[in-house]
Amino acid sequence: MTPDEDDIENTGFHSHEDEDFEGEEDSPPLLDLLPLASEAGAYHLPAEHIDALLDAARDLDFLAVNIGLSQCRGKDELIHRIAQALAIPGWFGGNWDALADSLNDLEWLGEAAGYVLVFDHGEDLRIASSYDYDELIELLNEAAERWREVDIPFWAFFGETDA
Repeated sequence: MTPDEDDIENTGFHSHEDEDFEGEEDSPPLLDLLPLASEAGAYHLPAEHIDALLDAARDLDFLAVNIGLSQCRGKDELIHRIAQALAIPGWFGGNWDALADSLNDLEWLGEAAGYVLVFDHGEDLRIASSYDYDELIELLNEAAERWREVDIPFWAFFGETDA
């Protein structure tokens, strides 16, 4: 099953001013939105659509990474998992500022038409540490804004079983 735009719930932290983005009957399908940097940001996605989303992103020559957050309890573990999944180089400082810097410059990964990060089991982090969850969403939306400046889509999806 291919996810469409109606399957995405705006996290509420999305930085766009377009409040009509979510749920319009004539909205384009998600797969049509993926190439649009202007729509990118952080969203919820029902967990059953993760694999199809990752496949669609890779078909668009996006770098697509699934970052597992099962039983993730806080910032240190979260940042470690992201660093591992993205193979962040050894100079990485392991804090919010270093993560922001890394997400704003992904040159060690090579060129990509866009980026899709999926945080599987995002609800585990949200339940364990809502502060760190909120900080991550803010950081991801800031990264999407930065990548928007060069017209490269940077998406983050929180695959949650309760989305």
